Amino acid sequence: MNTSTSQQSDRLQAIRARAILYQHIREFFGQRQVLEVETPILQATAHSDNRAMIVQQHITGEHSSDPQISLQTSPALAMQQLLACGCGAIYQICKVFQHTNNVHEHKRKHSSEFSMLAWYTPDATFTQLMQDSQDLLAHVFGYEFDIETISYQDIFARRLDMNPHQADLKQLKNLARRVGLNINYGEDRLAWLDGLFCHFVEPTLGYNQPMFLTDFPVEKTAAAQTDINDDDMAVAAKFNLYIDGLKLVSGQVTQAEQVIENQQTILKQGRIFFGLDRLLMLLMDKHRIDQVMSFSSPMR
Repeated sequence: MNTSTSQQSDRLQAIRARAILYQHIREFFGQRQVLEVETPILQATAHSDNRAMIVQQHITGEHSSDPQISLQTSPALAMQQLLACGCGAIYQICKVFQHTNNVHEHKRKHSSEFSMLAWYTPDATFTQLMQDSQDLLAHVFGYEFDIETISYQDIFARRLDMNPHQADLKQLKNLARRVGLNINYGEDRLAWLDGLFCHFVEPTLGYNQPMFLTDFPVEKTAAAQTDINDDDMAVAAKFNLYIDGLKLVSGQVTQAEQVIENQQTILKQGRIFFGLDRLLMLLMDKHRIDQVMSFSSPMR
């Protein structure tokens, strides 16, 4: 079989695998009577969102450059607005577009255009979101997962012998120098924390068994509900699910302000995002995200 024929065969395999995956996802939500929705891909974007891909004005038919119009980095806002209408639990399979500056991540596990499953549930608890994620994975794979749960603080202590909630900028810089992280994040404490996590913690997660990582720093997840951990420290009610070093799922309990019948109301919502291309990587036993894409995007 020549290279061209082999590539065509691989692409057809990815197309069929994706179709089967989406069929299983819709079966799962149909059994739970969760409503499938669709929201706009174009959105007004804050100038500070450096992940956004700005769309040229002639495409949108607008001449003003303020606000900027971009391809969505997340369907979160539109789906929160639907929840405020009282439609109950909802989900959608959609395209999301995000810049990344990490060349290694871009090639192996990230594409500028990728597919996401977004699932919102009114009044969901943190424990319920973790169980819901586990149930969907079991439906897709056809068997139950035994998932380890560990906090962001404990995994940092295990891998780098540091408490990420208490470490100051100087301590993070010293740690980065000791472990050989040759990147300068200036005086941005969170950037140093993210750099250490992305290079020395995240790639090790979920290999012995799938892992829920919980209790993130509140500074990193402004929209999430705040809880208190065993050390009486404020943490974000958020989790990530890792399998074989891939972040597959992100979930959190959010508290959003909505105006309902002219009254300001706080709505608690459970939000789960699945990376569908990464899920296909696991299902097909592939090591790069481009191996499961059925198209060749000019943005990749």
